[in-house]
Amino acid sequence: MGSENELEVYRQFNNSQEKYDYFLMTFAAAAIAFAVHQTSGMTLNRFMVILGIAVILWAISFLAGCRRRQYIGSNMFANMDLLRVQGGSHPLTGLHPEKIKIACDEIYKNIT
Repeated sequence: MGSENELEVYRQFNNSQEKYDYFLMTFAAAAIAFAVHQTSGMTLNRFMVILGIAVILWAISFLAGCRRRQYIGSNMFANMDLLRVQGGSHPLTGLHPEKIKIACDEIYKNIT
């Protein structure tokens, strides 16, 4: 296990990465809202195609950010369960060595 300094650096890195993810997702959502607000009531013309493409790309970016946060959350949960299994405190495995090995193997398969 890592030292206390390593854990603190990891926590701070994770926290800053999370803030950056949410900043980018907020920017994409704000850009979409601004584009919709500024163009509401306007008639469609050929120059709006570029804006439409930008809105689609911002939406893809937002959805990718949501998916990334979901992926990180599910991996954190799997890691938490893995630590409980390895420590023998998981209710399904207890301290039974064969159950622990099977559960660890399954968690590893699901994480990767």
